[in-house]
Amino acid sequence: MAEVIQEHIDLLIRPSSGTTKTYRTMLDLHIGNVIGYLPWTSWITD
Repeated sequence: MAEVIQEHIDLLIRPSSGTTKTYRTMLDLHIGNVIGYLPWTSWITD
């Protein structure tokens, strides 16, 4: 899951380097350690 969120951050339209760094930090601090280990397919439902 963390890789999918990281890819989304990287693909944002024209983010400044500061914005990208801030988003990556927030991912590391608040998301990656909570759900980052889950495969993104576990979030898909039929």
